[in-house]
Amino acid sequence: MDDAFRVLRELTDLAHRLKTNPGLAAQLTKRTPATPQARHALAYVLQGADLAHPKLLASHLISRAQQFQAILRAATKQAEQTLALKLRQGSIVVVAPPVALPRKVRAHTLASLHVGDSNVTAHADLTIHHVMKKADAVLLGCSAVTPRGISATLGAGLLAELAHAQGIPVYAVATGLDITSEHVQAGQEAVAGKLLTGIVSELGVFKHQQFLEEAGRQYPFISLSLP
Repeated sequence: MDDAFRVLRELTDLAHRLKTNPGLAAQLTKRTPATPQARHALAYVLQGADLAHPKLLASHLISRAQQFQAILRAATKQAEQTLALKLRQGSIVVVAPPVALPRKVRAHTLASLHVGDSNVTAHADLTIHHVMKKADAVLLGCSAVTPRGISATLGAGLLAELAHAQGIPVYAVATGLDITSEHVQAGQEAVAGKLLTGIVSELGVFKHQQFLEEAGRQYPFISLSLP
C-alpha cells in the first residue's frame, strides 16, 4: 500500500508542476511501478487522461489520484473488518505477515520478523510447526494475488503445506487491488491457490478463482494494468 500512495503523491506533485511546465506530461508514460496496487493506481489515474492539454491533464490527475486513494483506503479497512469478523474471540492463528490482526486473537509468527504486539508470540522457523497443532487457522499476508495463487513472504509456503496436510484452514489476506498476472514478487515465494481455503478481502471470503472473478467485477479498471 505504501508504494501505491507514493505513486499517487508523485502524480499529484507532477500535476501541480504541469501548470508551469507542460513538457512534464511526457514523464507519465515512463513510469513502471513495482507492486500491483501501485500499477493499478497509475492505470486508474491515467485512464481518460488527455496528454495534449496540460491544464486539463493536471486537474484530471489530481482528481483521479484522490479517488484512487479513497478506494484503496476503503478496501484496506474493509479487508481488516472482514478478517475480524472471520476470526472468533480467542482464535489461535499462525501468521505469515504482513497481516493486520484483530486484538481478539492469539497469534504465532516467525521470529525473524519484528513483533511489537503483546498478543503475538514469535517462534523460530523450525519450531513453528509445533504450534500448528493448536491453531484454528493459518493467515498468509501477500503482496500479490496471481492466476496460480499468491506471492507471499518466504516461509509462507511451508506454513500452507503443513496446515493443508493437517486439515487446518489456510487464508490469504488481501484486497482486490492486489491482483497481478505475475507469478511471484521479487524476494518472495509462490503459494499455490489449491493450498488456500479462501482469500479474505474487502469483497468477503472467496475461493482463489472466485476471488479473481469478484475483484474483476468490483474493479474493472485493473485490467488496464495487466499485460
